[in-house]
Amino acid sequence: MTAPSRAERPRLWRWRLLGGAGPPLAYCVTVAHAARRAAYAAHERREGTPRAPDELHGPRRGGARDGRHLHAFWLPEDSDGDRRIDRVAVYAAAGFSPAALRALADARRIVVYGSGAWDLAPAPAAPDGGENARRWASATPFFPPLYAARERGGAPRPRHAPEAQLARIISAWRTPDGAPLPAVSVSMRGRECPDTGLAARDFRIGRRHEARARGGAAWFTLEFAQPVAGPLAFGLEAHFGLGRFRPLE
Repeated sequence: MTAPSRAERPRLWRWRLLGGAGPPLAYCVTVAHAARRAAYAAHERREGTPRAPDELHGPRRGGARDGRHLHAFWLPEDSDGDRRIDRVAVYAAAGFSPAALRALADARRIVVYGSGAWDLAPAPAAPDGGENARRWASATPFFPPLYAARERGGAPRPRHAPEAQLARIISAWRTPDGAPLPAVSVSMRGRECPDTGLAARDFRIGRRHEARARGGAAWFTLEFAQPVAGPLAFGLEAHFGLGRFRPLE
């Protein structure tokens, strides 16, 4: 049997969390890392090697090449709006190889330090990501990669303003085939999410990144000139659930 080409490979996997109320949405980075560890451990048990398929771990040096982010995004989700994580999606624009799909299917449990443990059950997922819209809103706060440097008078330097950083990241982004995203308008919704009341400072992002929670992390709305396919996630720890956007239309 011929292996599927990259274009034919599924790009999205999703689990449901079983075992009571899920972890707080503010723990999304911790949960994402736990899900990745579970998949890596499942791969090692089956294959006898700790080297996971490339699409699960991404480039070891230099980050994304040519603006394309082909390796996995581990994206915890709050599907019912209760501010708790009930699903975890794994999206790889490169598509999942059979070995990667086996690792994801074999992962059965996550342990979230300081919160608890949950069983994982495969959940239906569109093979290509299943999201396409022109307008998007933050599902988790965008954390700018650069600190919000300020002028002498206290105003943020224009280049370091969170909305400017987000716009630059999007302009440098490329689809899997190397095309840029359409022109976009970026609007800040606030330091707290208008829908849930969660503040950026509520999110666990690691001690070395904590200053960014005070320096510009916020919720945003994006409006593209044409519809864009998702999932979309930008900024600091975007591959682990921060800076994720949900489609509005």
